[in-house]
Amino acid sequence: MEARTLVRTALEAGIADGELREDLDCGLLATQIVAVMEGLENQWPADPGQVDLVGVFHAYTRDLREWIRATP
Repeated sequence: MEARTLVRTALEAGIADGELREDLDCGLLATQIVAVMEGLENQWPADPGQVDLVGVFHAYTRDLREWIRATP
């Protein structure tokens, strides 16, 4: 299964469980998440001392979780 499909499935499950906002476009969001990771994967080998792949992706997903989580 490709990465976008896996991410989309996980997002859809989060909506079904009530953990994520119902108005999310899971296909679009999955594409954006994978694009960020692939962009970091392309930048890191060129300058590993300046591109903290794990740290940047962690910060991105931390902020994203706040934006997409369902509000109580």
